[in-house]
Amino acid sequence: MSTQRKFKEMKFAIRAQNLEYKLTETEENIVEYILVHQAEVVNMKIVTLAEHFFTVPNTITRFCRKLGYGGFTELKVELRHELLEKQTGNQQLALIEENFGLVDEKREIKLAKLLQKARLVNFYAQDQTHLIAELGVECFQVLDSKFQLLGYEKEVLSRINNGAGDVFFFISISGETPAIVNLAKKAKERGHQVVSLTNLSNNSLAAIADVAIYCLTEVTYIAGIEVTDKTPMFVILQALFQRYLKLCKITPKKTETL
Repeated sequence: MSTQRKFKEMKFAIRAQNLEYKLTETEENIVEYILVHQAEVVNMKIVTLAEHFFTVPNTITRFCRKLGYGGFTELKVELRHELLEKQTGNQQLALIEENFGLVDEKREIKLAKLLQKARLVNFYAQDQTHLIAELGVECFQVLDSKFQLLGYEKEVLSRINNGAGDVFFFISISGETPAIVNLAKKAKERGHQVVSLTNLSNNSLAAIADVAIYCLTEVTYIAGIEVTDKTPMFVILQALFQRYLKLCKITPKKTETL
């Protein structure tokens, strides 16, 4: 998927939150203003928006490009599309497509290099999320046995206490699972590198992590039981795996189908 198409599938609010770590304080203020005054901004001149923040048009242009837009005009066009967009019947497909847009190349390369240099990479997730983690980790295990999926909290704790300078990759939709957050804290305290994969939000696990990556899904329940679609998590893990293959200069062989 091209970078241009990838970004076009992302709504403004999602882009801004995903790339928040790149934004200056002024740019964060611009984000907040646009979120509140979206209908006004689509008809606003770039000079007017710049004056509102006591800055120059070039600042607005740089801000737009940092979020993946070609410029202020494209930002306004996409904001207008969001305002006019009607609810469609295939929201799940739209959600999956937006996850491709969450893949930030700079952050992904940083993480792939971290995994490549690591002596041991310990993945850990709980309950239904563990099943998705298992599918993702299996791909990495084909390349190297250093990628391991741990099944029990005590096992993770043992690795934390007995290992040295390893990577612990915690996966949690909410990023607030008490046991996982506590394990991440202990791993940091022992000098390990912590990686997190969570839903796109400000959460405790992502705040602890040395590298935090995100998926985008809607947490849903039926009769009090969580039935959240975990497919977006697998999308992000697969994107990371493809980045890792590229870093290691490995080209998978494809078989022809009849």
